[in-house]
Amino acid sequence: MDGPMSFSTPHVSVQWALRFEFFTTPKNVDWSRYDHPLLIDGRDKCEWFLPITVHASQSGPPATARAQNGKSLSFDPFLDPA
Repeated sequence: MDGPMSFSTPHVSVQWALRFEFFTTPKNVDWSRYDHPLLIDGRDKCEWFLPITVHASQSGPPATARAQNGKSLSFDPFLDPA
């Protein structure tokens, strides 16, 4: 995913948030009556918005991280075409 970083000026503001939706299903549902769980009546819905700040990417070599076992993990490229 690619997009602009978060920023604000006197005239405009770009801010990002992650939006999560959680659904609960009533007990004792006859699952054979429904083609898909989203079609079940009586579900409760909860939404959670998590504001985030997106920073500009750093120029330079690809990002690396260390696994718990100390081995280096590279995230670029994500999939090895070989």
